[in-house]
Amino acid sequence: MRIKDLPRATRRCGPVGAAKLWTARRKLRRLLPRLARLDLKGFEFPGWFRRVSSDRYVIVEVLLRDQYACLTDHANVETILDVGANIGTASLYLLNRYPTARLVALEPDPDSFEMLEMNLRPYGRRATAIRAALWPRAEPLFVDRGHFRDGAEWSFQVTDEPLPSAPRVPGVPFATVLDDAAIDFADIVKIDVEGAERLLFQDALGGALDRIGLLAVELHDHECRQRFFDMIAGRPGELSRVGEVTMWNQRTGVAR
Repeated sequence: MRIKDLPRATRRCGPVGAAKLWTARRKLRRLLPRLARLDLKGFEFPGWFRRVSSDRYVIVEVLLRDQYACLTDHANVETILDVGANIGTASLYLLNRYPTARLVALEPDPDSFEMLEMNLRPYGRRATAIRAALWPRAEPLFVDRGHFRDGAEWSFQVTDEPLPSAPRVPGVPFATVLDDAAIDFADIVKIDVEGAERLLFQDALGGALDRIGLLAVELHDHECRQRFFDMIAGRPGELSRVGEVTMWNQRTGVAR
């Protein structure tokens, strides 16, 4: 977190919460508890994060700088799917913006998933955490830590190539996630999967695009962007971009 973020952090989390984010630094790891609680203004329940991790950066982007504010002005949102949920910051943001919606969150990394479960547990039946990775087919995968972008927790990937001692996680097709959760239609689907979107979009999410209202995705490189645009070309929908989030709303317009 930068100095310029402190006023916003104080408004959103109070002086104590801002101090927790500011002191979430590796050099202080022996002096402070591993986990920290944030009481967020306007949120029904508090959130938790790991002090010595990339969690604070995700909190700044999503909860302080409102990265997903572009997803909050839509009517009749009943179901939300958060793919690549990390510790659940986007899930918390959307659950509190849509207080009657039901949310399903997927996260493959076991340590981040533990935090995700902790953050979603107070929401009861409204929120379900699943330790899985969205994948074109059902098969076992491996969590690849430390080799993408800065190598921190928010940039872990999955691969179908066996990795010695790496955590295993099930790969699950999009349609299977919806079916298992008894979701016929997902009003909002947020995807942030650190480059794996190139594989998901290659087969148009397993042919289940018609079951999505608004798709919001972070596209991590040129190939990912090309696969995404090829997938939606000529289909009904309105394309837009806000910051790092590319959105495709199938309910209006035609994608070109």
